[in-house]
Amino acid sequence: MKKFLLILVCCLIGTYAYSQDDASWDDDSPDWSWMENAPGKYLPAMTKIIISADSPCNIDGEAFKDFIPRFRKDKAFRDSRLKLSSEMENTSMEWFDNFAILKASSKNTRCDKSFGTWFNVSADEVCFQYNDVILCNGDGGGSVNARFQRIDGKWYLTGLMIAG
Repeated sequence: MKKFLLILVCCLIGTYAYSQDDASWDDDSPDWSWMENAPGKYLPAMTKIIISADSPCNIDGEAFKDFIPRFRKDKAFRDSRLKLSSEMENTSMEWFDNFAILKASSKNTRCDKSFGTWFNVSADEVCFQYNDVILCNGDGGGSVNARFQRIDGKWYLTGLMIAG
């Protein structure tokens, strides 16, 4: 129950911060506007888009479909591809080390309802949303939102929001 309340409080704080007008943020605050289109459900068609060779995210520079498996598995490579604001990096990276979840999936069992899906796919941006609701053991679950941007032809993790 305590973990559920913690998740609820984190979500409420995240929702409040997310709903604020961008003009109210100072220049060093992270940009959360990329999460506005987070789908809240598994979108299988988005996976087909990010793995398609003719997708905009895979043309003109580093292909996202080649970048993301290496980013998930290779810590040295991953560390070289982080461009998070200091606020985002300090609060997120110490709590999150499971980059393997950055993969499209859907699970719907009696005890675990989870999904991971891509969204906002374009030539220079790909976003990911992961939500997990654990019903049987009282852990509650959590969520992760990640933003990747292509900068000078290479993909970087530029946004990360974690709750739970």
